[in-house]
Amino acid sequence: MDRRTTFVGILAAAGAESPIVRAVAAQPAPKVRNVVLVHGLFADGSCWSEVIARLQAAGISATAVQNPR
Repeated sequence: MDRRTTFVGILAAAGAESPIVRAVAAQPAPKVRNVVLVHGLFADGSCWSEVIARLQAAGISATAVQNPR
């Protein structure tokens, strides 16, 4: 769930029917083209190798960063 969906859901639940809410709800969600994956403390960028392969198979450009320790 993204911010737009959450925002529209909260306003709709509160009964807010305004032109702004309808305009936000009518816009298509942006498509993801690039993803940057960051590893945790006791890992490195190679831990994302399977995830990167799946994202690239779906047509998404994915990169794992190597943070210095």
